[in-house]
Amino acid sequence: MKWISIEERMPEREGYYLTYSCGGYEIAKFRKGKFHIWEQDAFECLDWRPTTLITHWMPLPEPPKEDGKT
Repeated sequence: MKWISIEERMPEREGYYLTYSCGGYEIAKFRKGKFHIWEQDAFECLDWRPTTLITHWMPLPEPPKEDGKT
């Protein structure tokens, strides 16, 4: 898989993606045309919050097969 710049294009479907920003890698949710990260607010409540810090993304790999074979 190859990193895709958000300047090149955004994902076509809503879902979870591996993303990169200056802070490193993390899984982000893409919905309604924006990336959201799991973040704590001033009241210490965790929730999906929109972010503009992401510079690149790629689809998540397929999960392993249940029998342990790839």
